[in-house]
Amino acid sequence: MNTREILAVLRSAGLIQIVDNLRFVWEYILRYPSNRLFLSSRRGEAFPPAYMLYEAFRMDYRKYWESGRAAAQWIQSVTADDLPAGEPLQILDWGCGPARVLRHLPAIFGEGHEFHGTDYNPATVAWCQKQPTFGKVTLSPSYPPSPYPEASFDLIYGISVFTHLPENAHYRWRDELLRIAKPGGLLFLTTQGPAFLEKMYASEQQLFRQGKPVFRGNTQEGHRTFSAFHPASWARIFFGGSFEILAYLPGEKKQWGIEQDVWLVRKPRVPVTPPS
Repeated sequence: MNTREILAVLRSAGLIQIVDNLRFVWEYILRYPSNRLFLSSRRGEAFPPAYMLYEAFRMDYRKYWESGRAAAQWIQSVTADDLPAGEPLQILDWGCGPARVLRHLPAIFGEGHEFHGTDYNPATVAWCQKQPTFGKVTLSPSYPPSPYPEASFDLIYGISVFTHLPENAHYRWRDELLRIAKPGGLLFLTTQGPAFLEKMYASEQQLFRQGKPVFRGNTQEGHRTFSAFHPASWARIFFGGSFEILAYLPGEKKQWGIEQDVWLVRKPRVPVTPPS
């Protein structure tokens, strides 16, 4: 029995989160010297507690900092041509975690905009709220509604959020994001697409190739151990039924790992009337 098969058995038994906790301990010990060195080089700056970082990203503070800044630059470059020029923007990090990306937005997008974050984890939100430079961070429930009024945001981005939600939450959150986006507002969202086929079990690959999403659960929804995979054909219908699809950027296998697919979509400026 190989490692993947063993993990499948442990997941079926509801033990996968225990295994992940043990992995955290191992990663913490393994990376302790390099993490300590990096944190000592950036004294005076706020960094999340170890497990909070691991749960939302990985046990690597340098990567947390550098990849967060790179992601903020990436979002700005992909969305710049479709955002209102010269106007103050309302921007939401949906599923912000410990502000890996959110903390860099003021430096990347510039002053004069308003930056918001939301997350379902009370401890993470409480930590972010103690850092006034991170923007306005609010607790959001696992399922809608969110705490925001209708038509609040010019840009909403969600990096690896749909990837940890069950199927029923997909549709509810899609409709909620549509509600809180301004008419003409942009959404930058990522999914685990075809590049992740090699990570799936044979039965999952079969479903995926049939154009069906794969949900790997039997663990806490929203946690890093819950995983969803999205065929591009399914995601195109999922997003296209409510939004105008501006761009689809398929992920690729890189030296550091596998990229997620990116969907840049826009809320219609005029409400779409479903066919009768």
